Amino acid sequence: MKYYDEEQMGKIRQRLEKEILTWKDATARKMFGSPTFFHKKSFFAFLVTKGIVITKLSEVERAELSKNGKGRSFEMTGAKVPKSWIMMSLEKPEDIQKVITFVKKSYEGLVKA
Repeated sequence: MKYYDEEQMGKIRQRLEKEILTWKDATARKMFGSPTFFHKKSFFAFLVTKGIVITKLSEVERAELSKNGKGRSFEMTGAKVPKSWIMMSLEKPEDIQKVITFVKKSYEGLVKA
């Protein structure tokens, strides 16, 4: 199953990269066909069609996103996925403003580690 469609997500990917790649030691490369964002060798977020999966949030941050309806657990057919991964919807480039704070928190969790 294909989880990422560049035709639908290209403008969102470009806008995210423009922001994220200014962060110290942040890089982007494809992993399993999806643009994935790394701090050094550890990834903190990746794009899927119509969303972004954030992988390094605290339990409190995940609960906050789930409670207000902005985030939901990420599920992948036929694969075991950590329950800590949360997906937020991204339909258009302007939606990045509602997720970037949480993407940055995921990144910062790796910087502090």
